[in-house]
Amino acid sequence: MASKSDAISFIAPIDTDNTMAWSWVGEPSGPSNGQDAPQGPQEVNESGGDVIPGSVGTSYTLALGATETGVINTPGDDDWFAVQLVAGQHYTFTLVGSGGSPLVDPYLQLRGSSGELVHFDDDGGSGLSSLMRFTPATSGTYYVNARAWEDEVSGPSLTGGYTLTFTAGTPQNPLTYIDLPYQFPGSTIAVWFAASGEVNSGDTAIRNWTAAEMNAVWSVFSTISAVANINFVAAASNASANFVLSIADLGTNVLGHFFVGVGDGAFDPDGFGWSSSGMAQGSLGYSTITHEILHGLGLGHPHYDPGDEVFMQGVTGAFNSFGTFQLNQGVFTTMSYNDGWFTGPMGNGSNGVTGSQAGPMALDIALLQQLYGANATHNNGSNTYTLAGANGAYLAIWDTGGTDSISYAGSSAVTIDLRPATLQNGFGGGGYVSYVSGIHGGYTIAAGAVIENAVGGSNWDTLTGNDANNRFTGNAGFDTIS
Repeated sequence: MASKSDAISFIAPIDTDNTMAWSWVGEPSGPSNGQDAPQGPQEVNESGGDVIPGSVGTSYTLALGATETGVINTPGDDDWFAVQLVAGQHYTFTLVGSGGSPLVDPYLQLRGSSGELVHFDDDGGSGLSSLMRFTPATSGTYYVNARAWEDEVSGPSLTGGYTLTFTAGTPQNPLTYIDLPYQFPGSTIAVWFAASGEVNSGDTAIRNWTAAEMNAVWSVFSTISAVANINFVAAASNASANFVLSIADLGTNVLGHFFVGVGDGAFDPDGFGWSSSGMAQGSLGYSTITHEILHGLGLGHPHYDPGDEVFMQGVTGAFNSFGTFQLNQGVFTTMSYNDGWFTGPMGNGSNGVTGSQAGPMALDIALLQQLYGANATHNNGSNTYTLAGANGAYLAIWDTGGTDSISYAGSSAVTIDLRPATLQNGFGGGGYVSYVSGIHGGYTIAAGAVIENAVGGSNWDTLTGNDANNRFTGNAGFDTIS
């Protein structure tokens, strides 16, 4: 994980090659003299130049179930079509190169009513074609922009014909956001902490690990083993290890990286939140370790990386872009670059020492269990998960039995929500946060875990139940129970 960049190196068996295949038809003619925009495939003589505007001023529309054809006439050309979307409905847009001079690398954007970018897709379809799934949270007019991929360094250069479709579709599966895909071939992972001077995948260890740093790593391993059938053991040597972890100089703003498939990971001791004297749950250093180890187990970022074919809906950047349903946050997945709970009532509280997530969160737990199987015996008695009155960590509860409670004994207002993560492409997909007002830290509940009871404090509390037989203890104050 990184504050500015996170170098993940993809090694075989990852295959990121793409193949290309296209077909072609012509570009739709534009409306004139106040006539309605055409529906369905059209053709036009564009010898006079481009006719489809690249703005909310477009009068071209695309109806559900319709197909349009067009041309990216000049490098940097944008063709906007207005579409009507209904909240909660699922849609699929595709853009493929077509015709005698096909667009070789199509690129789709979806923009809101004011033209703001709300989603995009580069290579989500076959080869280099685009396939974009979208489930709106609000109904209204949106704009789909058909364009070419543009190099950020050299600038736009591509032109060619395209075919654009708009159909009813299926929702994104949130777990595909964070699936590289890769799976470690086994359930026991031998770990080696590189000594000073050792070189692994180009990273030179600049010093030995401190005992406190290693303890933090073993603590992270325990949070992963608690939810999935993965066992971490100490390797006898570098050569016999599956994972080799180094302390290395990784450059400006890089906290860590991991060579997926090879098993070599490195952490920069000068990175924000790292401490040679130890890193507790809730610190950025602890979440960095978790983030990189999860890369090694096959989890990827929810935001777009070069080579990604699927990323979280509505996430338009690595930082401060939380997605349509606000799932791109550490409180829901440790693979996010947005540590903690940015959109919570207290805002971002990750300060390097507290306020970050600790261990795998609900979306991470679900994918780990999909890949490696669930730990079926963790916390199988009756447990109480206590909300603290001081800043700490966000944790995802994985509990396999007993009669359990989330409890708070203080005088601040508390929100306790017993609903587990839905794993759906919507609000609640990554869980619902239980928290104390003014405190950065709390709990979500992983899919498949059942917490039966909620115990509030002495203030005005909000307690929300689930489908189990719940018992609510509000204690003092005017409480809201649902």
